[in-house]
Amino acid sequence: MDAPLYSRTGGYVEPRLAQAEFGVGAISVADLLRSDALLAVVEREVPGFGKMARTPRLYPTLTNVTLREMASFSFFAGVVKPGALERIDAGFRALPTDAWPGL
Repeated sequence: MDAPLYSRTGGYVEPRLAQAEFGVGAISVADLLRSDALLAVVEREVPGFGKMARTPRLYPTLTNVTLREMASFSFFAGVVKPGALERIDAGFRALPTDAWPGL
């Protein structure tokens, strides 16, 4: 039996696990802050979000809270305008999947 012929690879690409779900209610704020592409989408709707989210008062919660949850904090009252989360969610989904954070 002959062995199959395979084409050469372009190089090793580290595998990434995709989020099971993707959107403002599924991604932790910590993951969002680590992704330039995701943060840019949020900053279009909520200017200064990255700076606000990195305050010492919020730092302990960043891995345990999503953008949807953070928008309900009194700290962000009036900052996240009506419809902004839906527009951010649509912006996230419009990004190529390689811009999505891994698990």
